[in-house]
Amino acid sequence: MELLKGRFVRSLSGRDKEGIFVVVGVTDEGYLLLADGKTRKLETPKRKKRKHAELLPEEQFGRVGPEGMLTNRLLKKATTQARALFDVRKE
Repeated sequence: MELLKGRFVRSLSGRDKEGIFVVVGVTDEGYLLLADGKTRKLETPKRKKRKHAELLPEEQFGRVGPEGMLTNRLLKKATTQARALFDVRKE
């Protein structure tokens, strides 16, 4: 599950449906801990079941990292860019 950290995901369900987030951790129960730097900060990540989040292709969206260097500002910038790329790709 360490391989998921720093990957971009799209929420498939819930209040944050269609939102773009970054995986900042994984719990022992298999939940993903997600943050975007704006509504969900690093200090209070969103807990979401793996089946309710779609991993975006690493080849196109890349990763955010390294983990020790993550800040809310960096997450916000990265998720904004990923959202723009996702919207262009969808069209």
